[in-house]
Amino acid sequence: TPCPAGHVAERYTRDAYCVKCAAAKQAERYKNDPNYREIVSRWKKNNPEKTKQKNAEYREKNRDLVRVRNKIWSQSEKGKQTKKRWQEENRERLNVKVRERNAANPEAARERRKKWKRKNPHIVAAHASIRSERLNKATPTWVDVKEIEAVFKIRDDITRRTGVQHHVDHYYPTQGRNVCGLNVPWNLQVITAEENLHKNNKMPEEFYG
Repeated sequence: TPCPAGHVAERYTRDAYCVKCAAAKQAERYKNDPNYREIVSRWKKNNPEKTKQKNAEYREKNRDLVRVRNKIWSQSEKGKQTKKRWQEENRERLNVKVRERNAANPEAARERRKKWKRKNPHIVAAHASIRSERLNKATPTWVDVKEIEAVFKIRDDITRRTGVQHHVDHYYPTQGRNVCGLNVPWNLQVITAEENLHKNNKMPEEFYG
């Protein structure tokens, strides 16, 4: 028999009160009563194992809802910042898990790497440039690699948009005759492949005049 609110749900044995109504009432109180939120927060802190078990039971009973909520949260700005901060704070732990997962299924790991490389060619190109012995020496340890990656992404975007192959060039070449530039974002420029091949290792003053 439905409850007065129309729920067909389990009832508490002590008073036959609808479980769904009780949950809705508790959620409303949690939302509007800061004192109640403090009580709940304190209880969770003092009962970590029970909290963990209750959370696991909720996720098991509401898999689809949890999946949707997690997706919405992960795409929000706050969710992205929280995820990034957590990953930075737990980098070694994540690396261990990744290595274990890859070791357990190397074929799947190879497929994931291939897929990631196809999706992020600018990052692959940026890191390949840094790994080369010559550019490795020209890349300061304090440089923000993500800024270099961004330049390679711009190169890919322009190439895709125009249909003309573009390169990432060092404005001041890293192998100049008298002066050697650094592999840093502000010494990078996106130019056509043809222009880059003509420029070669010339200094900008010499090539552009």
